[in-house]
Amino acid sequence: MFKLLTEKQVLFVRDMPEVIKKNNGTAEPTDLAVILGAMTCGDERTCAYWTDSQGGNGKVRGAMGTGLLLNYSPEEVKLCLRPVLPKYRAEELFPDDIELETHKGPDGVTMIYWGEYPQTVVGDKTAQALDDMLKTDLSGKHKTGKKYTFNRSPWWEKHARANIELETPRGFEPVSYEEYAYEGKKYVRIAAYNRDYDNEGVLSTGEKVNPQKPYWIRVEPIEWFKDPTGLWVAKKGLVSGMRFCSDRRYNGCFCGTIVDQYLNTFFAQEMKPSKSRLQSHLKKASIDDKDEPLVSSVKARPDALTGYYSPVKAGIVRVVQGLVR
Repeated sequence: MFKLLTEKQVLFVRDMPEVIKKNNGTAEPTDLAVILGAMTCGDERTCAYWTDSQGGNGKVRGAMGTGLLLNYSPEEVKLCLRPVLPKYRAEELFPDDIELETHKGPDGVTMIYWGEYPQTVVGDKTAQALDDMLKTDLSGKHKTGKKYTFNRSPWWEKHARANIELETPRGFEPVSYEEYAYEGKKYVRIAAYNRDYDNEGVLSTGEKVNPQKPYWIRVEPIEWFKDPTGLWVAKKGLVSGMRFCSDRRYNGCFCGTIVDQYLNTFFAQEMKPSKSRLQSHLKKASIDDKDEPLVSSVKARPDALTGYYSPVKAGIVRVVQGLVR
């Protein structure tokens, strides 16, 4: 279902999607990705992200912008995953009778909201309110029942034994984090990973990542660039902290790599918004988050292929796939 961009799509103008040309191929990392170990580059806070292409000597090509690609060891854990939805798959998921709200981004690029994922750290006031909620929520009533899965601290994983006796790709040990609903929004709490390289990582707040500090991360709609060719490309580097494949050398076959399996198992399922919104907690936000609510009164229907709930054409104001029934 999900793929990555190829080296050609980032390097050669003739193969480059319009949406990549117009933003110079750069991507901002989510705060989640930075907390999980992604490196950030320059004042504009961009990230390096994996392509599916092989470099020399069994390396993997990673991109930081159009024409700017480097070779990275498959064992690296500091590159982001920037998922791509191929045209044929997008057409299967969203036939002509299902209309998603779009808006125009920079340079007239078509943008779509689809799915949701932890992305942005909250402010101190919100974090304190959430900590207080967690201390008093002895019954777990604020849990939505959904969990997000990431790799165990990559610095542990990088030096781990060669074989991990789990039904997961070698070199990847899943750790799950509960999703909580509070005052109409959803959050995940995760401690920042230690880093074993000289890049502290900068959050969207301008703060440098503090290793081992617990951060609350707000779950938000995923924003996608829609290319005129029908290709969908995630606007941001969504997650990091895992090696590309289990071997020390990449053979050029993306299918079966750790990244491929992660995107098409954990990510594909966990990007689906939790169906239970805990209606008793859908109050108007009173804490310092300024975002508009992620729920809508628009009716929707389930898609047979994915189980996502897709809004009907009439009355669409803002669509976040799967949030409403």
